[in-house]
Amino acid sequence: MADNAQGWTSSPDGRGSMDIIFSSLATFGLCSWSVICVNIPPPHTSYYMNIFRKVWLTLICLLGPEFTLVAAMGQWHSARRTLRAFNRKGLEPWSLRHAFCAEMGFWWAETRDNVRWPLNGKALVYLMENEHIDPNSRRELHISKEAIDDLNKYDGFARTLAQAQSAWFTINCLARFAQGLPITTLELTVLAFFVPALGIVFFWKDKPSDIHTTRTLRLSSTVEELRQIALAQGHIRTSEPWFETPLDFVARDEWHGSLIYTYWLNTPLFAFGRKMFLGADGSAKPIISMSDMALPPLSLGLEFVEAAFSVPFLGINFVAWFWHFPTPVEQWLWRISSLALCFTFGLGCLAHFLCYLWHPIEKAQAEARQQRAAEKKSWWTKLAVRLRNNSPNDDPDLDVPLRILLPGLPLMLLYVVCRLYIFVEDGLAFRSQPSGVYESIDWMQYLPHIG
Repeated sequence: MADNAQGWTSSPDGRGSMDIIFSSLATFGLCSWSVICVNIPPPHTSYYMNIFRKVWLTLICLLGPEFTLVAAMGQWHSARRTLRAFNRKGLEPWSLRHAFCAEMGFWWAETRDNVRWPLNGKALVYLMENEHIDPNSRRELHISKEAIDDLNKYDGFARTLAQAQSAWFTINCLARFAQGLPITTLELTVLAFFVPALGIVFFWKDKPSDIHTTRTLRLSSTVEELRQIALAQGHIRTSEPWFETPLDFVARDEWHGSLIYTYWLNTPLFAFGRKMFLGADGSAKPIISMSDMALPPLSLGLEFVEAAFSVPFLGINFVAWFWHFPTPVEQWLWRISSLALCFTFGLGCLAHFLCYLWHPIEKAQAEARQQRAAEKKSWWTKLAVRLRNNSPNDDPDLDVPLRILLPGLPLMLLYVVCRLYIFVEDGLAFRSQPSGVYESIDWMQYLPHIG
């Protein structure tokens, strides 16, 4: 317990508690809101529902910015793959912005039997390669970058303001460190958030935002004809149903991380939040929008890049290891939470690496389908089938191997609890802060002296 600690402090003679809280929360909120780029919403979505949708994604980003970073990196990786595929097809030169439009559901497919659904880049490439798109409808693929920019409602002013505020916030904290003045754990939490936020901004810099219009590609086939062709090509089996779109066999791209993340988002608390903010439970068939919370797979190189952002984000909490806290218990809880966050990240990376080597996703999904299809199931198999899937429509592609689910869920819960404690302690710590926290920076030290 510091001898010069003080509680809530007003601000007439310097910066006070409310000044710190307002500056930190304003920067935190503005930064997290401005980095989010939502996909194209379902048709006829109201203005207020679009706002709720972005609020929900912002809350997810605040709680776990590493997951938003993985989503941004995965979409960037998928967009680059789509861009290469389309340029090989000899279309008018596409940009990465075109490819992002493809990944976020800008183009919809409509079959001859009037079934409609949004396409991602892989599905769009498949339809072109197999000449399923009606020749008269192919002109819908041609759109200039300038036309996309006109549709883009990306708020450049808000992002510029957020970047300026973040830079000023960082300069203030660095100046305090340089002058030996302490900062609060709340300010440290905001500084940590800037690390993954930089990555999110970079990987989404070419992604349009808040586009509400779509283009429809008429197909020359019915859904049944599409499935029969896929059967002849060996993509599906005769009895295999589809759950998201008739092109599930090419459009889906699940991996172990996306399975456990989706399972966590389908737990009652998060499912309630999704229903409240998004007005949907994820059971629409076919889907009516591309999910904003999907985690596309990353290349090995991008996984190392993601780790380069996540490690300093999680590790910055150790800066406060010997800082003053209102009680020793709170100090130890902060230390334990900091260690636990790094532990969950490290163990998650190790589990992903081991699964990649010895239990790839294709093998895991094949085993799950065999257990589902078994005519005689033991009580353990029946329980396993029920446990490994909590999707609203029991989508078998979302079956989570129990060897991933059983350790993964407690780790996810531990992560959420520790992140929430960090936020709670950021507020509770204002009961007792070192007096230096409320001293103002002497900016005159950095001005040149004359004479």
